Amino acid sequence: MEPDLTTQGENHHYIEKFAIPIVILLAIGAYFLFFNKSASPVDDDPNKVVNVSQKEILSDFPFGLPIEAGIEADASYRFTPVNSSERQSTISYTSKKSFEENSTIFANFLTSNNYNIQNEIDEPGLRFFYASKETTDLSINIEEKSGKIYVGISFLKK
Repeated sequence: MEPDLTTQGENHHYIEKFAIPIVILLAIGAYFLFFNKSASPVDDDPNKVVNVSQKEILSDFPFGLPIEAGIEADASYRFTPVNSSERQSTISYTSKKSFEENSTIFANFLTSNNYNIQNEIDEPGLRFFYASKETTDLSINIEEKSGKIYVGISFLKK
């Protein structure tokens, strides 16, 4: 019996489509598992992840980034590698807007602000953008889960 090449091709496409975001999420997960000790920071650890107030972290993001007003951050933190001028700021929150509204708002922001979208996923319940502009990278993850809309945004300034 000959193998079904259609199914193999679809599986290959599926793997390619999700490989980059999965690798990114695994890297972030590994980072938090091995390096983030927010309960008791170690003074001799040169790489610092610092929980930052919502107000302070919002000032790190690009002007005009459409983070909705009145949200309460689920998490807001900043990562600064040792001996580097880079800084990554992250915020996550539960949105009051719909999945579709968030998807449209953030897609329009990236396009109108001349970001180069390097990677994008547009699936039911999941929208992901990884974009760059000059010396910055911006990743936006929008997820619909259990009737709620979760938004996670990371901004890397190189």
